[in-house]
Amino acid sequence: MKFTFRRSIAVSIFAACSALAVTIAPPTLNAETPSTLGADYFVSAFGDPMDFSNTEDLVLNTDEAMFVGGTNKSISDGQLHFDASGAFQFDPVWPGFPTGIPHGREGGRAPINADHYKRLVIRMNAPEGAPVGLRWFNCRAANSSCAGGQAFFARAGWNTYELNLGPDGTVPSLTLPWSGDMLGLRFVGTTTGHFDIDWIRLAPADGSPISEIVGGPTIDIRPTDKLDYATAYGNPWDMDSATDVIERVNLQPGSTIANNVFSGCSLGTNTTKFPGLVFNLPGGPIDADRFTTLTFEYSYPGSFSARPVPGGGQFARVFWYSPDGKRHPTMAIHLYPNENVVQVKLNSPYAEFQGIEPGKGVATGAPWKGKVTHFRINPNDDRAPRCFTIGRVWLTSDEPTGTPVPPPSQLALNTSGSKKPAAKKPAPKKTTPKKASVNK
Repeated sequence: MKFTFRRSIAVSIFAACSALAVTIAPPTLNAETPSTLGADYFVSAFGDPMDFSNTEDLVLNTDEAMFVGGTNKSISDGQLHFDASGAFQFDPVWPGFPTGIPHGREGGRAPINADHYKRLVIRMNAPEGAPVGLRWFNCRAANSSCAGGQAFFARAGWNTYELNLGPDGTVPSLTLPWSGDMLGLRFVGTTTGHFDIDWIRLAPADGSPISEIVGGPTIDIRPTDKLDYATAYGNPWDMDSATDVIERVNLQPGSTIANNVFSGCSLGTNTTKFPGLVFNLPGGPIDADRFTTLTFEYSYPGSFSARPVPGGGQFARVFWYSPDGKRHPTMAIHLYPNENVVQVKLNSPYAEFQGIEPGKGVATGAPWKGKVTHFRINPNDDRAPRCFTIGRVWLTSDEPTGTPVPPPSQLALNTSGSKKPAAKKPAPKKTTPKKASVNK
């Protein structure tokens, strides 16, 4: 997949807004998992207040998105710290990459109901008279065509600011009213000096007093209570044996499975020969209409970048095969460095790859449904050598664990595409699709 990025931070806060330009136009986004309407958006949507008590609150140290500009960025002692020397911006609610599947704390997965959450409160230590602005977006491109905003001036030292998010904002060039579903919320500024931010809240317009919400442990999204495909058929993808991953594609020699972790390194040949893990299918073809949610643990060294260059491509992708032998990639699953587990809905319309598959030259966009005869995860699209780990992998339905599953078909395909005949009976001929190649 070919896509380009551009970054732009204007001198004035009234125009400070980065844009991601892509050659792919995904469909209009609606809520993947709508948030409940509680006393605070962050708690209702993600189960965790924006109090900077844990690193999951905000992605730092990337100048592509989430936090652009600023230096000495850190989250420590329950606060966000950074130094500004001109234009900067950070996103308490990150819209997500337009080329990615919405997940995690992205606003694309849990949009802000702007008709409910009308007050933003921030506890901040700022330089004297620092111009600060808000931007909001109802698209993941996060550019001026889908933006509104308003501005305010920070006072010196520690202060708590409560902003009523008006219907039209105060920035004439950004006309989107604060109404409907918002996918992103951004702070922008143009100043020099040190900032500390204690907490941020998005609250309803009910007039009640607003104060900090004390944070707790983040929600564990590992679906241990859900019916898992591989577990139900007796061989979970828990990386406890070499049988979990039956093919290792485009990896350096020496990849290992130990202590419930797959460890490997990509070739990094500056081509599209990206690493891949092909998983054992103990129950035969996957029922994609039943098993729809992918969750996996991951880690990698180095910095995050989504750009299609050496050192970039830090996103995963699923490749799966239908019984007709065709291969279908998904859109990107961006692997943010402040998380270690990701969960996506493979049957979401935003999971369907929109474009021409790299190296194949054919258009794709097949929905996740029917039978899946091969299942592969690419841990990254980095064109440089990149090591990684993949831990436990789940492919779950919405049913509780222990729900009965039908036995594998006597003629189901195994993971290499060969026939699996019934015991003491000859295998019927020409009843299975042609073997598909998964190692390209």
